[in-house]
Amino acid sequence: MRQTPRRTLLAALLLASSAAYADDDTAYPTFKISGFGTADEVHSSNDQVDFLGNILQPAGVGYSRQWSGDPDSRLGVQLDGKFTSNLSGVLQVVSQYDQLNSYIPHIEWANLKYQLTPDWDVRVGRTALPVFMVSDYRLVGYANPWVRPPIEVYNRLPLTHTDGVDTSYRLVTGSVTNTVQAFYGGSAIQTEGGNGGRSGGNWGINDTAAWGDWTLRVGYADFPHLSLYNFQNSEYQGLNAFGTGLLASGYPPFAIPGQQALDLESEYSGYRFSISAATFGISYDPGTWLLLAEYCSSNGTGFFPDSKSGYITAGYHFGKWLPYVSYADVTTSYNGISGINTALLAGTPYAAVAAQLNGGINEIVSYVSPVQKTWTLGVRWDVVSNVDVKLQFDRMNVGGGAYNFYGEFSNQASLPPGTHLGNINVVSLAVDFIF
Repeated sequence: MRQTPRRTLLAALLLASSAAYADDDTAYPTFKISGFGTADEVHSSNDQVDFLGNILQPAGVGYSRQWSGDPDSRLGVQLDGKFTSNLSGVLQVVSQYDQLNSYIPHIEWANLKYQLTPDWDVRVGRTALPVFMVSDYRLVGYANPWVRPPIEVYNRLPLTHTDGVDTSYRLVTGSVTNTVQAFYGGSAIQTEGGNGGRSGGNWGINDTAAWGDWTLRVGYADFPHLSLYNFQNSEYQGLNAFGTGLLASGYPPFAIPGQQALDLESEYSGYRFSISAATFGISYDPGTWLLLAEYCSSNGTGFFPDSKSGYITAGYHFGKWLPYVSYADVTTSYNGISGINTALLAGTPYAAVAAQLNGGINEIVSYVSPVQKTWTLGVRWDVVSNVDVKLQFDRMNVGGGAYNFYGEFSNQASLPPGTHLGNINVVSLAVDFIF
């Protein structure tokens, strides 16, 4: 039995509403409701740290609990409306375990689209943040072969939506269809305790070329104005007090380390960050074989070190079964900072304080400096036309270098600095559905 290609299933989900809108004698407005969901259970072999579905989640499995459905379980409902032959809109609400430690539903998409020509459209409002190959449907488990998109790549930018404007233009040349998309906007997120972050002036452009069973995607995105708020803690207060005190002493040898402490406080206080990412993806899906690969090179400042990540996935359809194997890798270039020159404070009690402050910055940045390799074995079973069951085993090798301790895990157990986690096994069982 020839399996329906994955992209056909995706089109059935994402384009069902637009396909239902005929430009004949339809009386506007018309509306359609659809949705998707995932119910899963995940287990980690390491009870000292938590495995997370994405890095924004405050807890996961391993340290917090042995089994949990929090990493990937979600429910989404989408309302599509068509108001004229050229004007349509979408509202998508999703409930999933989030950074606020809750399942409170949030608005994932809310936008209006105007079809300028059959090949050119403009959207205004909240849309999917189009950085990666499966950005439009990364939350729709049924549209993906894995339980979750490889976190080594997709955790580089865990935000899934943006507020602003985007435009897409399609050009057909022979057997090749190119779709160029550009976006501009901003994003904001709130975490527990009133903390959060925002970014403005975000922009990006990508081109997706499809011919036959092949799809090729290249893209670039820039987030030039990232900031965190309510993020001050004892580390930054300590840097400020230490630097201010040394400079106020008037003792010339203290001037350099005093200024270095203030420079560190400024660089890592949370107000002047940026990150950019160049991405490349390719897929081959003739309905029998399945091949997916993606690469991301990101450059950042402050808490966002430069990183390189990628994955490759291969699978083969046997009727309703799709066994697959995947390899993913992420490395970051952060090797620690010396920060405050302790040699200039030798013989004084300030040397130990400076060393402690340097170590505090390195410890904080180590949480967002992953080094991790993951081998994945999994199988998908399409039970019926709109429901699948997946079983996935991930073998993760975590940590490397002096300041890359925790990979894509959360250090809930407050392990000593320098602890390397080694190999960790994660097992996931998921049921995906669309309606």
